[in-house]
Amino acid sequence: MDLQPGVGYYAIEGQVGEANAPGSYGIRLRSTSSRNSATALVAADLSGTYSSSGGNRNISFDRVDFDWNNGTSAGASGATRAVQWNAARPSTDIRLSNCFIHHSSGFGVYAQSISAGLLVDGCFFDSNGGATEYHHETLWVTSSSDFTFRNNTIKDIKNGALTGWLMLGAVSTANIYNNVFACSAPTACATGGSGIIATWDANQYANSDISIYNNTFANLPTAGNPAIYFHHSGGAVDSNVSVQNNLFFTGAFYVTGATTNVCRVWRRPQVPGCQRADQSANLDLPGVGEPGPATGVGDHSRCAYSVHQRQAGRRTGS
Repeated sequence: MDLQPGVGYYAIEGQVGEANAPGSYGIRLRSTSSRNSATALVAADLSGTYSSSGGNRNISFDRVDFDWNNGTSAGASGATRAVQWNAARPSTDIRLSNCFIHHSSGFGVYAQSISAGLLVDGCFFDSNGGATEYHHETLWVTSSSDFTFRNNTIKDIKNGALTGWLMLGAVSTANIYNNVFACSAPTACATGGSGIIATWDANQYANSDISIYNNTFANLPTAGNPAIYFHHSGGAVDSNVSVQNNLFFTGAFYVTGATTNVCRVWRRPQVPGCQRADQSANLDLPGVGEPGPATGVGDHSRCAYSVHQRQAGRRTGS
């Protein structure tokens, strides 16, 4: 599906669809193209003059199955995308709600030219990634403002040349809340070199006013970079990054570059740098399992008071 320059005020609504249930959605977008390519299921039309491309506004997708599960293999020639905006003209107010985005070898959402008002709400991202040479992220969001990512699940992201799960670059004002970032087992997925919620190293990608709260991180690998990671080796600083009231049920997790870092509860890791907050809740995450009390390795149900954070450094690739 190619969106012509200037097209706006369209709602693509499947009406029905149950999260993570193939075949239940009113609209299914599927490609028979190889997953070893850079093909997108939905994109701004780039077939004409590039300078005129984009300029879309008020486009919404609701209860749509973005299906890349066509039996072809990921490889070294490219990374597929479910949704892609990388046009010349900025687009605004693009919304994805209650969608199922799965088995793309690269990107779930590639948003390089949505300048304001990107909303991703109630979507299920499953088994994306795996392209071996072309770097990719589950969500790539750059040069944008007023970005909201809420009530979503990201699960079982594959390795290959994975950079991270939710990557932000030059974003001002983002609210990331009530989401689940999880693996069905730590061996079922990878973190990428940058982290679960992170930014790129170059100074040009510094962000501001990022709020990350009320999210759950579960069963992530301890290898790679299981982290919320905001750092630029050239000296740029991400301003006002707030990490609060998140729940961690995973073997290791780190927070780097947060202005505010307050933990809610966890059962396994001590999260370096977290200030103690409420520790009364338990994780009840269907498909992952409910944690029991920590035993044999000290009291991991309390917050670590240490101000130590994982050593910052450039992380790219897997």
